[in-house]
Amino acid sequence: MTTRPAPSRRTTLPAAVAGAAAPTVVRPDRFHEACAQDAPRSVTRVLAAGQRPLDASAFSRRCTAAAWRTLPSWVVVTGQDRGIVPERPRLRARRAGSHTTEASASHLPVHSRPHAVAPLVRAAARTALKPPVAP
Repeated sequence: MTTRPAPSRRTTLPAAVAGAAAPTVVRPDRFHEACAQDAPRSVTRVLAAGQRPLDASAFSRRCTAAAWRTLPSWVVVTGQDRGIVPERPRLRARRAGSHTTEASASHLPVHSRPHAVAPLVRAAARTALKPPVAP
């Protein structure tokens, strides 16, 4: 998988082999630029060291049930994400009827722009605390 290019250079994430279920991680020496270029390096060093491998088959497996069809959802669309083109989560959020906010942030806005993420987390928590409506 190749990330969107940074303004001055290109950062490459590990490529998943087609059909393979090999674990995938972002190289620790590239984690900052690939995932959280707007977060402090001290934070991204810890995140890189603590990342858990992602099974590459996650990119090709089909979901059998979509929770967004029955549950409310919240999305932060990140404009500076180098791994996901912002239009993709924007379209998915619209399709799901998600509560959405946009942030000029990297892939990990909770670490670089917590002030943009916190209102969505609070809104989700308020919704989750409401008593269920009887049918």
